[in-house]
Amino acid sequence: MKCTKSIFKGRFYTKTEITGEIYVPQSNPLSTDLKYGTISLENMNGEISLKGKSNSLTLRNCSSVTYVENDYGTTLIENSGGSLDLNSTSSTVTINEFNGSVKINANYSTVTICRVSKSIVVNDKSGKLDIEEISGDAKIEADYSTITADRIKGLIDIKSKSATIKVRSADAVQINASYSDVDITDVKGDIGKPIIIYGQSGSLSLEDATGNVQIDNPYSTIELTRIKGDITIDSKSATIRADEIQGNWISRTEYSSVTMRRINADNVKITNKSNPVSVQLKNVPSNIDILNEYGDVTVHMPTGFSGDVDMYAEYGTIDTNFPIRHKSSRKSSYTAKVGSGNGSITIETKSANIELIQE
Repeated sequence: MKCTKSIFKGRFYTKTEITGEIYVPQSNPLSTDLKYGTISLENMNGEISLKGKSNSLTLRNCSSVTYVENDYGTTLIENSGGSLDLNSTSSTVTINEFNGSVKINANYSTVTICRVSKSIVVNDKSGKLDIEEISGDAKIEADYSTITADRIKGLIDIKSKSATIKVRSADAVQINASYSDVDITDVKGDIGKPIIIYGQSGSLSLEDATGNVQIDNPYSTIELTRIKGDITIDSKSATIRADEIQGNWISRTEYSSVTMRRINADNVKITNKSNPVSVQLKNVPSNIDILNEYGDVTVHMPTGFSGDVDMYAEYGTIDTNFPIRHKSSRKSSYTAKVGSGNGSITIETKSANIELIQE
């Protein structure tokens, strides 16, 4: 113990510093409430519950970690297990090789989680999250954060805003993230759930994914590449680009440009206004239905379509190489039967042009 004289009115105050080691039997439970210290535990089998603040905490080879509280501290948990509930504000948290479930509340923190055997739940704000190799679902809520997730063997469910999000390799994805940049690659689709993405005023890139896709994302740039599944998009004032899609397409947009290349779809349905729509199909579709006011429509497809063709361009022109046999009495309008099939092509514009070409 140290005694120190104060400069204020001759008073004395005491300052106590305690250091030492505590030995606990491996099978015993341990509960502590310590602050501003360094704590290291190894090879513990009993239940561990640790409260504190501003600690440097290290747990290794501890099989039953249940509760950790360490605001403004550093927490490292390695090769351990249990059912973890961790609370730590403005801190650094690292979990590596954990056998069990993990729940973390850590605003304004840097959180790294690697190789967890069950599902995880993470809540953060204005933080940085790096998550990989989770053998279960991952549920994340983290506004104003940078989120990176890789190799999630389950559903990754992210809710955020004003974030940067990168997902690499997951069984399924659901994201609700406004004002965010979202980059998703390699969605397996193994558990049969749709890929659902909500947002606005950001950017979305989805590549190499299997599963039906539902997107509601206005005022954004949307890029879809190599998707095996049906696509449904709702947006406005957006730029939409799609390449190598294998599945039906429905998009309901306004003031958006829609560009589709190398699409393999039986059914294509598009509504838009005030921007062009361009579709290049790799197959002969069963049905095409496009309505685009004040924006041109271009459709290129292989030869072989058989069915009804109905095109109307009010205050516009129509260019086609289809074997049209009948032209209706309306200006810039074509209604015809091609072959004897049951297919249907309907394209309508206003103050814009139509191009329908077989290649």
